[in-house]
Amino acid sequence: QGGDRLPDGPCIIAPNHQSYFDGMFVNAFMRKSAVWRTLYYAKAKHFGGAWKKFLADRSNVIVATPEEGILQSLQKVAAALRRGNNVVIFPEGTRSAGGQLGSFKESYAILARELNVPVVPVVIDGTHRVLPVGGWFPRLLRRVRVTYLDPVTPREGEAADSFNQRVRALI
Repeated sequence: QGGDRLPDGPCIIAPNHQSYFDGMFVNAFMRKSAVWRTLYYAKAKHFGGAWKKFLADRSNVIVATPEEGILQSLQKVAAALRRGNNVVIFPEGTRSAGGQLGSFKESYAILARELNVPVVPVVIDGTHRVLPVGGWFPRLLRRVRVTYLDPVTPREGEAADSFNQRVRALI
């Protein structure tokens, strides 16, 4: 629900994270024009091996490597947002077990504040039943709900940690 809530300009899409399938479900309910300009921010450890690295280098993934550090990788995300792209950042940083919402990292909130771009919170419910953490084979025919919430922006003078907690509360 609510895939039409994505703004026409660049934004940060901030879904909760339950499964490796979350990205697919986030894309499935976007307008096609938004899909083409949406990138994903992901850790390099998910792209180990030549084949996965090859795919990441030629797709819509901004890979954060340990060698470059957090500042340099966030600069790549900022550049993508300045070019008019959307960027999906999973604020939990990892998949949560059992569908429970984990703590949020602040990197997306800092970017939203510094670049004055909206954040679209996305609630994903059910992908933890399709492919749970530690699972190898998907369980088909499970109900999944994806809900795009209204875009939010940091308030004037709002600290990143406060904005981060506000977005988490919405999800």
